[in-house]
Amino acid sequence: MTDPTWKLLTTLTDHPSALLLADGLSKEGISVRLMSDAMLLGQASATRVYVEAPQLRRARWIISQDNWSDEELAYLSVGELGAGEE
Repeated sequence: MTDPTWKLLTTLTDHPSALLLADGLSKEGISVRLMSDAMLLGQASATRVYVEAPQLRRARWIISQDNWSDEELAYLSVGELGAGEE
């Protein structure tokens, strides 16, 4: 990505993990773009996570402070609270 308004935040080894991170950052008000070299849906390939340049420092801070529980990760992945949680 050569657009100077977007900066590389991190590269993750798989797309589902990148989607989880992007969703969590988006919920914190961070604009996120994902880029992968995968040619086919489901193909294993690293995914690069970009954020808008002015939000890079905040995104790094959010990641460094992040201690997501298993329940929060499950919610981010399926969009539902576990049994007995509301």
